[in-house]
Amino acid sequence: MKTKNTKTVRNQVNHLLWKWRPLGLGSALVWLALLCLGLVPSARGALGNDLCAGARALTTGTPITEDTTYATSTGDPAGLCGALAKGIWFTFTPTVNGPVLIETCGSDFDTILQVYTGTCAALAPVACVDNAGPACASLQASVSFVGTAGMAYRIFVGGSSGASGRLEIVALDGSVPTYSISGQVSDGVTGVSGVRVSVDSRSVLTSGAGHYTLLNLPGGTYTVAPEACGVGYAPPNRSVTLGPSVAGVDFVGNRVRIDSIVRVNPTTVRIDFTGLCYRSYTVLGHTDVTAPLSTWSIVATVATGSDGRATVDIPIGTTPYRFFTTRTP
Repeated sequence: MKTKNTKTVRNQVNHLLWKWRPLGLGSALVWLALLCLGLVPSARGALGNDLCAGARALTTGTPITEDTTYATSTGDPAGLCGALAKGIWFTFTPTVNGPVLIETCGSDFDTILQVYTGTCAALAPVACVDNAGPACASLQASVSFVGTAGMAYRIFVGGSSGASGRLEIVALDGSVPTYSISGQVSDGVTGVSGVRVSVDSRSVLTSGAGHYTLLNLPGGTYTVAPEACGVGYAPPNRSVTLGPSVAGVDFVGNRVRIDSIVRVNPTTVRIDFTGLCYRSYTVLGHTDVTAPLSTWSIVATVATGSDGRATVDIPIGTTPYRFFTTRTP
């Protein structure tokens, strides 16, 4: 249910308190009754850094994750490089002079980054980036600028055209050497896009070809893992030691798992199976199991959902069948 504007509701409640004063109802009781009826906006999901004055401090190399679903646009500055809304605030103070990188690559929505110096009442723009940038090859924003040690930079990050969701933001200066981890997530034939690959509290989504790069990681040993969904990927995770950067950290989807086979009529069987999530599977058939794959015939095509499961009906016979994933639906 859509809630009313807080100021409007407050005025209405004050009117009701005056109207109901002969009944002896206290203001707290009235507010509680209205809250239970859904007439008062609750504080659910309220963000302390929704306004500039409540900006949250970033520490170099340490990612912060927030849900911006309940962020408001109250007091938001004008967009410097695109229309944005539902923004929240951070601050970052470099410890050394030199390049500063701020990125939101692990976020799951289209972000815009705006950087300022000055006070909340007198903001001075430094930089703004909408899509991509030096660190993110996607709709997630990243920005780089030359920073001054000891100077506080105010960072405003919002959703393009009002988008919101899971925000992951990290800031880095040159005080700590950083490295990268890269690789590909595939189904064994083609890359799988949109898979979240995580290392500790950092994450990034794979590109259309299934490639990913986790940037700006300090030296050390990390566990890299693709998001488990459906039959998942092999191996389920890999240990990587950085210093220098490491490439070729790949993951391959596991084979289809047949969950049940039921005969539905004299000529058809129904197969329930689990594969990779959001993939299109083609069932191929041939009388000779040793024949080249290019000579097999298409029997059926079916797409899996968010749990990787699907159902397909195929003819009964002596023909062997093979499940073959072809593309993202």
